[in-house]
Amino acid sequence: MKFGNVAIPNYIVGVAYGNNVNPRSTNPLLVGEAKGLFGLAYRSLATFPSPRGQFIDYVTDFSMYLTRKDNAEGSFLLLNGVDDDLIATNDLVPYTIDLKSTTLTYWTIGMTALQIGNDTAVFPCSESSRGSCDSIVDSGTSLLVMPSSVYTDFVTRYLSSCTLYSSGSEVYVCSKDIKLPRLAFTFGNVTFYLEKGDYMMDLGDNVMVVEVQSTSGTSANADTWIIGGTFLKVFYARYNVNESVTFYCNENSTCTSGSKAVSLPPSSDTSRDDSRGDGLYGNNDGGITSRSDGNDHLTMILAIVLGILVFILTILVVSCLFRCICRRKRASRGEQSLDPVLDVLDGYNHSHSAIRPYQGHYARL
Repeated sequence: MKFGNVAIPNYIVGVAYGNNVNPRSTNPLLVGEAKGLFGLAYRSLATFPSPRGQFIDYVTDFSMYLTRKDNAEGSFLLLNGVDDDLIATNDLVPYTIDLKSTTLTYWTIGMTALQIGNDTAVFPCSESSRGSCDSIVDSGTSLLVMPSSVYTDFVTRYLSSCTLYSSGSEVYVCSKDIKLPRLAFTFGNVTFYLEKGDYMMDLGDNVMVVEVQSTSGTSANADTWIIGGTFLKVFYARYNVNESVTFYCNENSTCTSGSKAVSLPPSSDTSRDDSRGDGLYGNNDGGITSRSDGNDHLTMILAIVLGILVFILTILVVSCLFRCICRRKRASRGEQSLDPVLDVLDGYNHSHSAIRPYQGHYARL
């Protein structure tokens, strides 16, 4: 068996059959012109593991690029490498996030913060492992899947004017002019951004589908994120087997480095220009907008500066008072030592300067 530049001799494969494999089925497993499924998941997910191992055991890494528009030309899977021309042409930089576990089932990385619109960044789940929220990178999931608690809050705040459409899975259908925030996801120490246009699917007739869903509240993965096609069509991704996932992005535009929950760049409520066509990013002059909560930071800085000034002023006042007290004490002692009275024989007191012998004592004459 050979795929691309990877050849595996005497590899054993299985053949699937059933009603859903038939292209004429009401719910076909294969859609479009697809003739089969090429799995790159780990062995623990295989229903019938191959005696010769999974195909992923024969590659060191692979990369995947998805076009922004459905059924558009240009999507590809590259085994054992990345497309250097794509990276150079679009001025992309790589950011690598280690897998969370050495016991691998999914391509799971850790999300440490989520920022919706101009809100303060928050921890993106109610329960975590190893200090972050489990986030499964999965090209087989079409949308962006949120933990139910995060999803419910998002729907309440932003999708109240939309219509819930349920057909096997629930999605919201909205008017095209709906205002939606930018979403910021922090993995490790890097933050990636999705604008409104990145997670909206145009259905025509001024109607859009919001490409977010909720995990099942009763499933084992109820508190897990699934980073599906909605995210992966924006960020070219490389999968390093058993080690990490690398996302490629435009620095200071679609991603920023060094960002943590307390210092995330701001979000905007504008969508990214989709007039670029099917290119990965195209030109984006939006950059990073100013934070709406920047006033809070400015207020805190001013409070600190004011506190320092008050402290210095207090020290100066205390110092001045101390000096005044010392001067008064010295002046009081000086007055007591001047012009003492000396008794004389002519019967009256006459003021004279004090005469102090070096030794001996005063004598009355």
